[in-house]
Amino acid sequence: MTNTEVPPLTETERAQLAALQYRQSMEEWQEGENKRQADLAALEPVIAALGNSEELEQLISSLEEGAVGLDRGGRQSVDRIVGILGYDGRALAARYESLRQPAPQPVDEPAAEPT
Repeated sequence: MTNTEVPPLTETERAQLAALQYRQSMEEWQEGENKRQADLAALEPVIAALGNSEELEQLISSLEEGAVGLDRGGRQSVDRIVGILGYDGRALAARYESLRQPAPQPVDEPAAEPT
């Protein structure tokens, strides 16, 4: 063995490394899960006001239908509202839907066999 060669890990070292890697994965997952839950909670009042994706689409459709009888200024105002709801409202609703799904928890895999 030369000075640049690294001896293979012992069975105990492989098990310790696997345990540390799993613990690190769980800590990172938990941090992500905590952030996801905080973001979800922050969006809940906004979604309660806007409605979920389907309700938001119904609101946009109702606004568009209601704008038909308005004068030009009224239609322009409704068009701006619809534009904001259509772009930002849909983005927020989609973000909320994606946050509702937690990431899968890491799996504790046994240490790999030496090669």
